[in-house]
Amino acid sequence: MKAAVDELEKYLLKKEGTSKGKLVLGTVYGDVHDIGKNLVKTIFQNNGY
Repeated sequence: MKAAVDELEKYLLKKEGTSKGKLVLGTVYGDVHDIGKNLVKTIFQNNGY
C-alpha cells in the first residue's frame, strides 16, 4: 500500500507555501491497520497541512 501511495503522490497537486496548521494523526498502539491514517495524511499534506 505504501508503495502505491508513494507512486500516486507524484501526480497529486500540492499546495506549497504557507502552512494552514498542524495535524496530529495516529493509531492505537499495536494496530497494524494504518492504511486509512496514511491516506488521510496524504490528503492533508497535499492541501497545505
